[in-house]
Amino acid sequence: VGEENAGWKLVTNQLNHERVALVSAQPIFSALDGVREWAQNTKDAHGNRLIDSQWVQLNLARVHAKAEVLKLINWELASSDAAPSPADASA
Repeated sequence: VGEENAGWKLVTNQLNHERVALVSAQPIFSALDGVREWAQNTKDAHGNRLIDSQWVQLNLARVHAKAEVLKLINWELASSDAAPSPADASA
């Protein structure tokens, strides 16, 4: 199955897909909402809301984007017509 001497890459890739399939994105979105609310209600030493800091906005956006990607990957795996084969790992 797969190329000669490429078995480890094939197996680890397949395991990564299985790990992703076991993780729901919803807890990440819930935690992100809590952090966002905290940042909106918390001020820094200068009296500015943390949510107004560019670095806070960028990090919240990055986490949100990664959670969306996880959600899309889960939808892709759930909507596949057949069980994945080892050949899928090399795609």
